[in-house]
Amino acid sequence: MNSLEARRVAEEKRDKPYTPTDRQGPVSAALRAYASMAASASDGAYRRVPE
Repeated sequence: MNSLEARRVAEEKRDKPYTPTDRQGPVSAALRAYASMAASASDGAYRRVPE
């Protein structure tokens, strides 16, 4: 068993497995620009350049 599998098994055995909290932090302009131009991860997350 590799380390990631061991961590997953250990996390699933906990009473309260990890769940992300609501993240309402500030988003930088660079991240907003990337998000507006990036394709989805399933498509390769390439940057779509507007023509």
